[in-house]
Amino acid sequence: TDQNLWANNYDAEMKDALRLHHDIALAITKEINIVITPADSVRFQRPLLVDPGALEAVLKGLKLYGDSNTIEQLKHAISYFKHAIKIDSTYADAYANLSAAYAAYPYYCENTPMEALRLSETPNNKALELNHGLPMAYLNKFNSLYFVEWNWNEALEILSKAQSLTQNDPIVLRYFVYYYVLSGK
Repeated sequence: TDQNLWANNYDAEMKDALRLHHDIALAITKEINIVITPADSVRFQRPLLVDPGALEAVLKGLKLYGDSNTIEQLKHAISYFKHAIKIDSTYADAYANLSAAYAAYPYYCENTPMEALRLSETPNNKALELNHGLPMAYLNKFNSLYFVEWNWNEALEILSKAQSLTQNDPIVLRYFVYYYVLSGK
C-alpha cells in the first residue's frame, strides 16, 4: 500500500556504524513485537565497535572479492582485508573475510586446496577467537572440513552451529543443500 508503518531518524559517526546497525535492528524488533531467539538476544546485548577505516577496508575488499574473476582482483581484496586488520586487529569480520579469500586461492592460482586451507586456517581461528558467534567463521570452517578434508560428520556439526547463530541465512541454507545433495543424504 506504500503506507509508512514506522520511521525514525538516527544520526551517528562512521566509527559507530555497527552500533547504529544494532540500535536500528533492536528498535525494529521492539516496534513490530517480534520474538527473537536466544542467540539473537545475546547479539542484541553487545554491539560491536569497529574503526571506520577498518570497516571501509573490509567493505572495499568484499566488493572486490565478490566481483573477482582474476588472481589480481583476489589479491587486491586480500590486501584490503589485511589493511583492515592492520587498522583494527580486533575486527573479527576482517579475519573471517581474509580466511574466505585465502580459501578461494585454488580456483585462481597455483595453490592446492591443502595449501589454501593452511593459509585460511590461521585468520579463521583468530576470527573465532575474537568472536565465537561469527557465522561466517563457521562457514569457512565448514568449507575446509567438507570440501577439502572430507570430514563430513564434523562439517555438519559446524554448519549446524552456523545455522544456530543466524536463522534462515541464505548462504547457510545453500551450504545445507550442498551437504545433503553431495553426500547423497
